[in-house]
Amino acid sequence: MNDLLSSSHHLIFQKKGYLHLVQLTSSRVRQQWGSRNKAYPFDCIDLRKREEGATLRRLASIVAALTHQKWIRLGYSCLNPDPQDPLFCSPLSEGLSLSPCAAGCLIPLGDTPNILHLYPHDLTRVDGELCSGGVTSPEWEPIVETVKPGDVLFFDTELSFPLFEGPCSSLFLCFVPHGARFLSRPKAILNKKTSQTNPLVHSLKTWFHERGYSFGDALQEPHHPILT
Repeated sequence: MNDLLSSSHHLIFQKKGYLHLVQLTSSRVRQQWGSRNKAYPFDCIDLRKREEGATLRRLASIVAALTHQKWIRLGYSCLNPDPQDPLFCSPLSEGLSLSPCAAGCLIPLGDTPNILHLYPHDLTRVDGELCSGGVTSPEWEPIVETVKPGDVLFFDTELSFPLFEGPCSSLFLCFVPHGARFLSRPKAILNKKTSQTNPLVHSLKTWFHERGYSFGDALQEPHHPILT
């Protein structure tokens, strides 16, 4: 068991689908992540920097413990994910181009607390409205969490992507188990039939292709290092 986790942490993650842990990232690491200006929004971590690498491995070890996986890779990192994009408005099991996925992490990068809305397993967001079993209702309410600088939210593959209440600089980390593969298009994109016009999907495909991947390939070093 990870020394940062108790048995109650495991029960919370299993029951609710998410776990909010405090003070896992330093202000210096958050500043480094928030200042990255990449051609694609999928390359925000520099493992050559000692503190960044140590932080990422700490987060990966928590994911490994929560998901009962021995080996965890970094799938990709994304700065300021747009919750309105099909990639990020669905559960990770549907919104990602990687399969299988272990869990996601959402890390606020600012210096002030932020309000985060979470959606239980039986609720999803469809065109901005909460939906359960194909039925929408204005009476359903998200779970509200206050996340402070240094906090990290871990969430499983069936939880709809968390949504900040207002503008917030944040970093999303996708962690995958050993053997995860690169898919042509995520299920959420196929369902919406927008894959040809979605710029983020195109950027993601380009990012993987430039690193030598073809559809169906298993993720490998050095771009997707094993962290546990």
